[in-house]
Amino acid sequence: PVNMYAVKREELNSQGYMYQMYGLTNYGTGSGIDRNAMWVSANGLQNHYRISGTDFETIDELGNVTVLGTVPNTEQCSITFSFNNVIVVGNQQLFYYNPTDGFREITSSGVVGSPIDCVWVANYVFLTDGTDIYHSTLADEEIFSASDSAEPDFSPDNVVGIAKNKNNELVVFNEFSIQHYIDVGDANFAFQNLPSKTTKLGILGTHCKSELKGKFYLMGRRVNEKPSCYIYSLGSAQKIASREIEKVLDTYTPDELATTTIDSFTADDVDLIIYHFPNDSYMFNATIAQLVGVGSAWSKIKTDTTGDEPYRAKNIVIDPRNGKMIVGDKIDGTIGELDDSVATHYGDIAEWLLFTPFLNLETLSINQMEIEIIPGIVDAAEDATVMVSRTTNGRTYGQEWTEEYGAAYDYNNRFIIRTFGYVRHWVGFKFRGASRSRMVFGLLDVEAS
Repeated sequence: PVNMYAVKREELNSQGYMYQMYGLTNYGTGSGIDRNAMWVSANGLQNHYRISGTDFETIDELGNVTVLGTVPNTEQCSITFSFNNVIVVGNQQLFYYNPTDGFREITSSGVVGSPIDCVWVANYVFLTDGTDIYHSTLADEEIFSASDSAEPDFSPDNVVGIAKNKNNELVVFNEFSIQHYIDVGDANFAFQNLPSKTTKLGILGTHCKSELKGKFYLMGRRVNEKPSCYIYSLGSAQKIASREIEKVLDTYTPDELATTTIDSFTADDVDLIIYHFPNDSYMFNATIAQLVGVGSAWSKIKTDTTGDEPYRAKNIVIDPRNGKMIVGDKIDGTIGELDDSVATHYGDIAEWLLFTPFLNLETLSINQMEIEIIPGIVDAAEDATVMVSRTTNGRTYGQEWTEEYGAAYDYNNRFIIRTFGYVRHWVGFKFRGASRSRMVFGLLDVEAS
């Protein structure tokens, strides 16, 4: 599916339905291409923080932007926070912010080095420079000592990124392995490795990881294996890429896939993970994967109607002040909102595609195709357009039947196309549509004789 995802719920006499992806509407204006964001919940620091272009900003509940500092360069950044500071790593520099001391770079007499990732664990600020992992002193998180460091020694691969799990352990993601560390209060480097949780799986890039409900979603690989998509938790990993996603990954080199970023969020009781590959975006429906397997859990998401422009939104933050899902942008400084009331992307229509299973209708004639649809609330002047075409080989689709559908507040109708004609063997159908409101596709019924 394209710009559609599955929802498991009893509706329209079926076990679930296909729901059109959220639209995008304007929320505010940043300074450039988005580089990461986070909601910070610490007392005195509570706010939505975002790096837009080279500006470190806050965004209030009305979308107003306040610039607090500058983070050079253009690459994705890392953000974490402690009780005292919002912590940013970007351009291989470490920055802290709090309202009293403002935004400033932390060097700690040069010991900070050139960090690529950061996380706050058990009252320590942890950094990695790609070789070592090291932390601040317990007495002062602005001070780093050369003795408070370690080099992960399970294998001689580089450190790629670090994170914290639900057990308050430091998780170290290397090129081909993952290791866990726990605070034992040792002198100098205060953490100890947990060998029982070491896993022979690594990640490709620093931001090829995202945590949701205690699980990490990764772009990773094992030694002598191609890169793929994984779920990882507490020493156990599972590949989640479908055959179609593996084909997409084969079009990239490992170095290209190392630039992948991952968003994860929950909406409508569905856990959704967006993999932003270099030139396109795919969404994994973790809720559906648990019920029916990974083969039915993936969707492609994009922004345009006639080509394959990448999905614009990235770095999703749910703001608890208003419940909105706020996003940055891949092409400019737009700060947007995932909006459930529209299907457009900043006013422009984004097409959706659905494909039916193949049906064995040898020597039969299709008299009628019927699909139950909830078009939602639409303006009477902007009815949805649905186009249907058929294929017998899965590659070439023929004539499109076009219908306009859906008036304002007109619910629970059926989209019907009659007389497709004679079928020699197998046949499949492609539904393609353009609408300004989000559409729901339910039960498909084909009548043949």
